[in-house]
Amino acid sequence: MSAGFQAVHVPFRGGPEALTEVTTGRVDFTCMGMSAALGFIRDGQLIPLAVSSAKRSSALPEVPTTLESGLADSDYNYWMGLFVPANTLI
Repeated sequence: MSAGFQAVHVPFRGGPEALTEVTTGRVDFTCMGMSAALGFIRDGQLIPLAVSSAKRSSALPEVPTTLESGLADSDYNYWMGLFVPANTLI
């Protein structure tokens, strides 16, 4: 919303499918965790525009944050958990 453009949400089953659609040009962009996209970025198939955290990522220090890019109130840290079935022995 801070960027002032409208977009249509395209649901995918997961990151690999979304990355395929972006790299082939069938979808304009995607937002996802950096670890899934890092290989595509390093191979030159994707261009990272910004990271959403309050500070730049150590993995891509040259990529600005959304705040640095002028998008007010756009910072958030992406959290992911590891989940297993309730009856899993740990």
